[in-house]
Amino acid sequence: MRRIVPFLLAAALALGFFYVAFRSDDSDSERRSGRRYSLSERRALQKQEQQGASTSANRQDDEEEFVEEDVLPGSFFQGPEEEWVGTGKISVRFVDDWTDEPVPHLGFVVYSERPGKHLLGRGRSDGEGRVELEKLPEDSILIQTERSPPFCSTVTATWLPDGESKNKIVRVRRGGTLVGRVVDDLGDPVPDAKIFRETGMVFPLEEVERPSDVRKELLTRSREDGSFEVDHVRSRPHGVWVVNGEERPQRWDPVFLRVEAYGVSARRSAAVDDGELIEVGDIVLLRPRVISGVVIDEVGLPVSKALVSTSRQRMFWAIRSRTFPDTSSIPSFAYGP
Repeated sequence: MRRIVPFLLAAALALGFFYVAFRSDDSDSERRSGRRYSLSERRALQKQEQQGASTSANRQDDEEEFVEEDVLPGSFFQGPEEEWVGTGKISVRFVDDWTDEPVPHLGFVVYSERPGKHLLGRGRSDGEGRVELEKLPEDSILIQTERSPPFCSTVTATWLPDGESKNKIVRVRRGGTLVGRVVDDLGDPVPDAKIFRETGMVFPLEEVERPSDVRKELLTRSREDGSFEVDHVRSRPHGVWVVNGEERPQRWDPVFLRVEAYGVSARRSAAVDDGELIEVGDIVLLRPRVISGVVIDEVGLPVSKALVSTSRQRMFWAIRSRTFPDTSSIPSFAYGP
C-alpha cells in the first residue's frame, strides 16, 4: 500500500499540471466566444495561433507581402491599349513612407520605358490605398503617383513575369523643399510670379488631346519680396532597370521649375531628395521689351510679311506690310517696365 501512495500522488500532480496548462490556454478564444472548448478544440486553436504568428513574422520580413482584402469601392484602373495587353497582375497598396499608414484615393499612372515610354494605364487607389492592376505585359512596370501634399510624386518599379500575379507595396515619399527668389534684370523683386513644375508626370492622369498642356503644375506664387518656397518635390528616376528585385535607374532627372510673370518666363532645375532643403538662388526675369524696326532687302527696299524671331524665346511673328517714312533708318529698340 505504501508503494501505491507515492504513485497516486505523482499521477494527481501530473493531472493537475496538465489541467492548469490547458486551462490557461483558453483565455483569448473562450473569453471572446463565451463558451468552453474541449481538449481537442484547444489543441486545434493553439496550432492555428502558432501558424498565424509565423505568417505574421514572415510578412514583416517581406515588404511586398500583405493581407489581401477585397478592394473597396472607389478604386479604378484603366488598363493598357490592345498593343500592350498582357496576362500579369499586380495587387498594389500605397502607404505613407513615414508612418506606414495607407494613402487613400491617390492618382497614379503605370508605364514602361522600353521600347520608348508607353502608357500601360491610369488609376486611383481606394479608401485603404489599394488597387488591382490587371492585363499587364511582361516588363519592368513603373508606377508614378501624383503629387498630393504632404506627398511628393513617387516613382517605383517592379519586374512582372508573363502571366504572374504579385503584391507590391508602394511607399509614397514626402520629398524635399526648394527655396529661391524671383527678380528682374535690375535685381528688383518680382511679386506674384507663378512658379510651375515642368513635366511632373511622365503621362497625364487623364486623357487629353495635347499631353503637353497638362505637364506643368502650378505650385505656388512668389511673395512681395520675390521669395518662394516649393515643398514636397523630388527628383525622378529615369531608365529604371530591376535587377534581383532592386531598382537601378540610369539617372535621376532634377525638378524643373518654370517661373512666369508679365508675359516672360525663366527656368531653373535642381536635384532634391527626401528631407532636403535646396537653395536655388535668384531666378531672373527679363523685363518686357518692345522691339521695333524695319526689315529691308539687300537693296534697301522694305520686306512685308517677314518672319521675325527673338533669339531667346524662338517665337515668331508675321510682320505685315507697313509704311515707313525712312527705310534707311536704323532699327530702334524701346524698353519698358
